[in-house]
Amino acid sequence: MVVRVPEELATEKIAQAVIDIADAVKRLRAGRLNDKAILLLISHASGQSQSAVRAVLDGMEGMKTYYLKKGV
Repeated sequence: MVVRVPEELATEKIAQAVIDIADAVKRLRAGRLNDKAILLLISHASGQSQSAVRAVLDGMEGMKTYYLKKGV
């Protein structure tokens, strides 16, 4: 069964998800753990290098700037 979602609604949901993800990463980095601890914990749990984890976190935090129009 395929459910059709109006494109406008789907776009808004995606935009909100981008905002939520970027804000969550910003809150994580502003929390009690410093960046080094966050990188170390995620790197260890995922098996990825700290530089790869940093690149992903930086990308996630910057998603609003990269993918959303301002003031819309």
